[in-house]
Amino acid sequence: MIVDLIEEFIFHLLISGIIFIIPLIHRSRFILRFIVATTLYFIFSIAIDYIVVEIFDGVSNRIYGYSFIALVLVMLFVYIILLCNISFWDALVVLANAYATQNLIYDLSKIIDAKENQPLKITFTIILQLGIYIIFYFLISKRASDGGKYDAPWTEAVLYFAVVVSVTLILSSITAYYETPLEMAQAFKIMRFYGAACCFFILIWNTTMQRRYSVQRKLDNQTMLWEQQNKQLNFSRGSIELINTKLHDLKHQLEKAENTDDPEIVRTSIHNAKELITLYNSTQNTGNAILDTILTEISMRCERDRINWSCIADGKGFESLENTDLYSIIHGLLDIAISLSEKVATSERRVLSVTTFVKKRLTIFQCESYYETLIDQKDELQYIQNIIEKYDGSLSVDTSNNIFMCTVVVPNNQKM
Repeated sequence: MIVDLIEEFIFHLLISGIIFIIPLIHRSRFILRFIVATTLYFIFSIAIDYIVVEIFDGVSNRIYGYSFIALVLVMLFVYIILLCNISFWDALVVLANAYATQNLIYDLSKIIDAKENQPLKITFTIILQLGIYIIFYFLISKRASDGGKYDAPWTEAVLYFAVVVSVTLILSSITAYYETPLEMAQAFKIMRFYGAACCFFILIWNTTMQRRYSVQRKLDNQTMLWEQQNKQLNFSRGSIELINTKLHDLKHQLEKAENTDDPEIVRTSIHNAKELITLYNSTQNTGNAILDTILTEISMRCERDRINWSCIADGKGFESLENTDLYSIIHGLLDIAISLSEKVATSERRVLSVTTFVKKRLTIFQCESYYETLIDQKDELQYIQNIIEKYDGSLSVDTSNNIFMCTVVVPNNQKM
């Protein structure tokens, strides 16, 4: 009997985990990882059973059961991490979902109370379990994740896992009290039904919360995008005013140059004309239209704010990024760099350097600028990092020696 329960627990916990893994972001070579991880899961789970039996030989079944459950949960957590490219806290949410689903299925199966000599009940139990897995996949699993992950804060993940474990263990302990006496069989089934209902409502509650967080994140992203667009509009107005002012000044200087023999006035007029031509010719040609737009805007902004600008850019490796994401990443980082450089008092140190290049199957973007006072940009950087992680990329920021330097690395789809 105990062996059957152990095998049932190991199997249903794994299946429950898989239905919550399917919609998430998978690691590379997922099929191979799945086969190896599943094999290791069963091997180690059975090994854990024997180890726990040896350690807790002669101790109560309850202590043995809790110890075994804890170790198998750890195994499933490792299983989730091996297969999914998600955060530690997201994996904890998946583990809690799987454990709650396994408990719900177990409670409902105990209510039906299928015996070996009752093939109808056994068949009904199997159909019920399969139906729950299918329903939970579409009702909870697919709806809870957003873009293949949960983005769960650590506080929410820990609290949710603690609630699931506490509720299931408490209800299991209470139910175990009614399981032995035959006269309490009805109470036993009522408690099992109550346990299944609690697990179901916990899962629905978590799914609802995840959907709310997803909507809030999208709203925050739209708000940030609107703020960026508003900044761009203000900058465009400033750039137009700058060009109009230079044109107006150049017109008067050329009129003076026509009516004078002073070589200094002529040289100044020629210099200003070249500067204005340079401003008009600041359009970038990187091979990527979105990157061209961003770098052109930034170069004009540097010209306006008297920031020394240098750029060596190859935009051919950014095709895998969506246009809005590419804009948010590059423009966001350069906006931070400029805001730091603007506060540098020494003109020689007001520098912004940008480099983008492709190395094998990676696209690398780097920018750096001096700063005197470091501004807290944690929220902006976190927003940018979240976008980069969608593409299995990375963001590193170094602020040592009064230099703000950030590096973005994202995989590209270019053929070698």
